[in-house]
Amino acid sequence: MKRFRLLLVLFFCLCSATFAQSQSTTVTFGIQIGPGHAAVVSWKPSPTVGVTSYSVYRTTTSGTGYVKIVSLTAPTLNYADTAVVSGTTYYYVVTAVSPSGESAFSNQVTGVIP
Repeated sequence: MKRFRLLLVLFFCLCSATFAQSQSTTVTFGIQIGPGHAAVVSWKPSPTVGVTSYSVYRTTTSGTGYVKIVSLTAPTLNYADTAVVSGTTYYYVVTAVSPSGESAFSNQVTGVIP
């Protein structure tokens, strides 16, 4: 069986989120399909002071039903989701977390697992 690597940038988007104390932050992220059928979600650091972690949410239904799959301590800026199934479309959003609370969901990115 041949092994090959597929690295495909599917989508990049710019999104805004607001903390409870009305501080605005912009998170830019994308999704790549990496080797071994993993969806790799990455984002730029939030400019908001005091961000302690980022949460990654996933669903198989566009725009709804997001479930938190991981919370990552800042300054981590990517996550490889290996719990994916070939032929399935996944939708991801990211939030930034600070002592003031959790931001709103970022814009959604989409990845189809080959």
